Amino acid sequence: MDKFEAIEDEIEQADILIKAAEKWSPQYKKDPKSQAKLIRFEAKLERILRKYFRDLSERVPAYVNWSAYAGFVQAFDVDVLIDDEDLDYEDGLVFNLLYDDYAKGIAIGADAGEVIYKRPIGISETSAAVQRAAREQVAMLVGKKVDKSGRVVDNPRADYQISNKTRQDIRESINTSLSLGETIESAKIRLSKTINNPKRAEIIAQTESVNAYQIGLKTFGEESGAVGKEWLSLNDDDECGDNANAGIIDLNDSFPSGDKEPAAHPRCRCSLRLVYPEEINQ
Repeated sequence: MDKFEAIEDEIEQADILIKAAEKWSPQYKKDPKSQAKLIRFEAKLERILRKYFRDLSERVPAYVNWSAYAGFVQAFDVDVLIDDEDLDYEDGLVFNLLYDDYAKGIAIGADAGEVIYKRPIGISETSAAVQRAAREQVAMLVGKKVDKSGRVVDNPRADYQISNKTRQDIRESINTSLSLGETIESAKIRLSKTINNPKRAEIIAQTESVNAYQIGLKTFGEESGAVGKEWLSLNDDDECGDNANAGIIDLNDSFPSGDKEPAAHPRCRCSLRLVYPEEINQ
């Protein structure tokens, strides 16, 4: 293990302690082992993303047409300086980087469902339902979707894409450099510092770890006969409070925020409660 990996190990262990002390929906504590796995999963995901953005910060200057930058007029569209094909490459890289671990995160939520609702059905990260859920969610993160045959294809209506945020960061960094009249070398340094953003890695990891767990819990519900769900919120003053106020809804319906399960916003720590026929029929 090199010095850098040792430092990352120390950061990850510290992250685990910090995340464990944060406020979570009480529903997570109903299976402490799964919650502990979830917290470790989040810390690992953050570590993976920190490294990705650090490596991307070294690649990204090559994605800009610097020969055009020197004579560029700021009023022009900065997007013409950015290479779209290279950012398409980043989409595939992120998908492959996250998929296996994301499937494990979904399996953690499914395992928790078995314990909390005492319905062992043998679901795991290799189960077809978990694999499809992982493909769908990671595809969404890179602006793609899963078609009816299970293939990952382009999504013309993508509303979220990690590379879109990267493009925005590149655009703002170049605009700043143009405004300041920076040399190409100074602009490259600014761009690399902009992309190497540990805070962005932290926010994505916090949000997507909850997404993975809750997607796993809902997938378990689908496989085990649940018919409804309830949003257990930590905050009544935002969209999560509105979701909680909706009460019990059909398992496949969306809550008022438009989400089918947490997370509804960055850093969300809410949870689902599954509802089975025997509760409805009481």
